[in-house]
Amino acid sequence: MQYPSYVPQPDSIFATWLDNFSTKLTANPTEYGLVAGDAAAVDGVNDVFQLAYANAIDPSTRTSATIAGKDAARVNAESVVRPLAVRVIQNPSVTNEARVALGVTVPTPVPTPVAPPTTAPSLILINAVPLLHNLA
Repeated sequence: MQYPSYVPQPDSIFATWLDNFSTKLTANPTEYGLVAGDAAAVDGVNDVFQLAYANAIDPSTRTSATIAGKDAARVNAESVVRPLAVRVIQNPSVTNEARVALGVTVPTPVPTPVAPPTTAPSLILINAVPLLHNLA
């Protein structure tokens, strides 16, 4: 099943999202079907990203090196967080309220059915020449 992306793109929003994810997970990893080791891994990458992000946005320390460090820290953080988030999303024992609090996608349990058409489709060929058909 494909889930929409829940990871925010702008770094400023990602920093807030990641900090929330880390805080909630560290407080009670079992509520999300994970273990303390998972929470520790997220906490570690969160600390690294938050420091790198702060250095990258501070005008006195903003350089191409600090920006590259922030980008690398983000890639590493996402590589740790995404598999854990997918486990939370797919775990049936995790409540939707807990998923929302963590900031991940709440799966739709049953696809919404599409009503059948009420009229038959129609197609009228107006004219046809080689490589060109005019339809209405």
